[in-house]
Amino acid sequence: MNKLLNKTTFITGSTKNSGKTTFLNRALGELRAFYARCPGKASDALSGGLAYMSIGVDGEAFDQIFGHKKPRVRAEAGDLVVTVEAALKATEAKFKVIRKFPFSTVLGRPVLVRIERPGLIEIVGPDNNAQLGKILKYVHENIGARTILVDGAINRVTQVTAIGEAQFVYTVKVERARLQSAAEEMKRIYELSRVGMSSPRKRGSHDCTGDSRFRGNDTLFIAGALTRAKADKIPGHIKNVVVEDFTKVFLTYKELVNFQKRHKLFYGTGFRLVLIVANLFDIAKKEFTPLVGRLVPKKMIIYNVIPTV
Repeated sequence: MNKLLNKTTFITGSTKNSGKTTFLNRALGELRAFYARCPGKASDALSGGLAYMSIGVDGEAFDQIFGHKKPRVRAEAGDLVVTVEAALKATEAKFKVIRKFPFSTVLGRPVLVRIERPGLIEIVGPDNNAQLGKILKYVHENIGARTILVDGAINRVTQVTAIGEAQFVYTVKVERARLQSAAEEMKRIYELSRVGMSSPRKRGSHDCTGDSRFRGNDTLFIAGALTRAKADKIPGHIKNVVVEDFTKVFLTYKELVNFQKRHKLFYGTGFRLVLIVANLFDIAKKEFTPLVGRLVPKKMIIYNVIPTV
């Protein structure tokens, strides 16, 4: 987990219950173990404390939407945790309040605490990226935490753009009933991670809509989502297409590959993918890996085996 040291890392995915909290627990355990083995190497990265939080609700005993059992988040002494005041009343951990943030979520006010005695805790994060950005800035600049993990909620991949210089881990739920789609999703997110930033030398104001006016420029700047319908309208003379960030690309893996044969895609805001976590629910690794093939480097993939409940 050295890739996570000294970084702000978002753990996200495209589906509910894809194993984000399971990976968070694994990452926390390995980071703590690394610190115990190599205190000198890890001291700078964890000097302000190992910090983690969520955007949404994570770590609760039962899923609030579907009602089935979920993995818990275990806090250890020294950890920095952001949650809401109501969640702190239910935790068995002992803690010290560091900061109460001056805004509210639907479940209460966010609070930063330092854990003094271990225990299970429910992590409830801010409602939006603006609040998340303010919390991250405070934890990093005022507390000095350099290794920060953010557990994502369903369909909240846009959180990656809430703070500059952040990286992310993408989790994919792999079930026998959707093997092909899971493999396609892994290939798609890796392909998206390879897209570069736009060049500042060619700036335009075009948008690919029904009445677009192209001015002889070979670069098209698209406001909003890049869908298949919008992609099909882009004239052949357009060489470069720029979207705001990777979350605005609504193309399947095959559509993305075909699109890039005709145009070169760029982002206005880049992002860094460090790991893809394939959470295997009811299938063996050897059965699934051939579907991914060589299109995603092995060093980019971690496999978790998730027991069904």
